[in-house]
Amino acid sequence: MRVLLPEEMQAVDAYAITKLGIPGAVLMENAGAGVTEGVMDIVSVRPSASAVVLCGPGNNGGDGFVVARRLARSGISVRVYVLCSESSISGDARVHLQWLMNSGIKPCFISAITPEMQAEVRRATVVVDALLGTGLRGEVTGLFAESVELINQSNAVVVSVDIPSGVDAATGKVLGTAVRADITITFAYPKVGQLIHPGRELCGHLEVVDIGIPNWIASQLEDVKSDVYWIDRETVSALLPRRVQPSHKGTYGRLIVIAGSSGMPGAASLACTGALRSGVGTVVAVVPRSIQPVVHAHNMEVMSTAASESGLGCLSEDAFDLIADRLSSGDAYVLGPGLGRNGEVFQLVGRLLRECERPGVIDADGLMALAHLKVDPGSIGSSVVLTPHPGEMSALTGLSIDAIVSDPLTTCRKYAMQWGQTVVLKGATTVIGLPSGTAYISTRGNAGMATGGTGDVLAGLIGGFIAQGTEVSDAAIAGVYVHGIAGELASQAMGMASVLARDVASCISQALMQIHDP
Repeated sequence: MRVLLPEEMQAVDAYAITKLGIPGAVLMENAGAGVTEGVMDIVSVRPSASAVVLCGPGNNGGDGFVVARRLARSGISVRVYVLCSESSISGDARVHLQWLMNSGIKPCFISAITPEMQAEVRRATVVVDALLGTGLRGEVTGLFAESVELINQSNAVVVSVDIPSGVDAATGKVLGTAVRADITITFAYPKVGQLIHPGRELCGHLEVVDIGIPNWIASQLEDVKSDVYWIDRETVSALLPRRVQPSHKGTYGRLIVIAGSSGMPGAASLACTGALRSGVGTVVAVVPRSIQPVVHAHNMEVMSTAASESGLGCLSEDAFDLIADRLSSGDAYVLGPGLGRNGEVFQLVGRLLRECERPGVIDADGLMALAHLKVDPGSIGSSVVLTPHPGEMSALTGLSIDAIVSDPLTTCRKYAMQWGQTVVLKGATTVIGLPSGTAYISTRGNAGMATGGTGDVLAGLIGGFIAQGTEVSDAAIAGVYVHGIAGELASQAMGMASVLARDVASCISQALMQIHDP
């Protein structure tokens, strides 16, 4: 699903109104109708439900007027508070204010929060936030800030219109203060700030409703320059490898996993498990000799090669010829999980990447080797997926972790284009940047996945898809989404605090079934 910046959404709106002749008041009616439907889903199961709608002076407030009128028509007790004078409201919002008043509902125009308003908000079943919308640029202050605080203190279900008031729709940052919504209902397209933290968290459950704007407008307007997509099930279903008859293990590829050390044998095992669950035909683990029994103990289906190791329990440079031979027999590789961080490992990784012509995934200590050796990922002779978390991205780029976390979309896109490689910047919201500049955002997964080893599972999963013949960038998109759903399923089964990386790996099969047949 295409994701827009707020100014791009304004351009789409303007085109629909001026070029296609769709009246702005009609788009506002459709938007309010979509929000009302969401509110009715809440109040319909609660007897004696009541709603308070808080409106600002702009189009967001106009949407709120539509919601109030439609709720009242459905028999819901509604109170409307408008944080400006009546004369401040103009345009399409004015049209719907008049319609609201003609239907018998008298809004309260306020310049300060009243005891009556406080009481109404506290006892409401639902509070509708229609204060500020996506056009906000400066910090929220004064009466609006006080109203945001009142909303956040209420026990009501909070429904935000388009975006929680106070969230920057372009970045997800909080402009002073912001509403914490349970549900956000946005129009036509998701906005970048709704998918990036903290905006993503403040939106609660995000729903996108159709308001009658044709989908083709965004792809044809010159003013819509961003090429960002929210990954959805339909997209991933089309990317995933399919099983065919007749077939054999060779049909589904051979993945070489170069991973592990005496201190981190589980990293190799988890990467192999993620790969096996992807559907790949054969997984060959190349590991230090001392941990070969551990890998087999956890993965009976894995073939393995015991390679020479250093006194530190890591692969040694002497293992180069053996590893290069195994790589030449594979369709793809995963390089890095648990390899260790020392000069010998770094040199080995550098040599392998200079000579390997297979596509693959570079993760964890493989990335740190690139950073230590100052290797430009663009100089790697094959297409790879780089899977850094913010700390590894900092080592690769020299940027601070704070700078990366505060704007992961820009960071990921910039370096994917600069390096000419696919970059998976992992985080609470994971961003996949493609060499073309296109970016994909995944919001699947949860805090249960914040445990050691889940990144190893992801690397193996992506590598497994590549080995089956999936394009490198498509494998990254599909792998991140499947991994996120597997994490959600594991959390449902185990509880977030108790999820282990192996639980995520074991839920990959369920995630794939859910995507193929929801």
